[in-house]
Amino acid sequence: MELERDAAGPALASRPHISYDAFFQQIVRDYGLLIGIDPQTQPLSRSGSAWLAGRVVEDRMDDILAASAAPDPLPARRGP
Repeated sequence: MELERDAAGPALASRPHISYDAFFQQIVRDYGLLIGIDPQTQPLSRSGSAWLAGRVVEDRMDDILAASAAPDPLPARRGP
């Protein structure tokens, strides 16, 4: 871990600079079992997130198309 160097003094310089993913992993390792999460859980990568979103859309495409083809249940009001 790289230490953050700053003119603010030694208090800031002694704090390690970590990424969000590293912070998430540390919290999950320390406290995950308290809420039922496996301590070895890893956050999704960008490609993993894109893959998962693609699967959800692909699995639900029939529902999406059916909803877009259905008549509008609340037709627009005309006039004052």
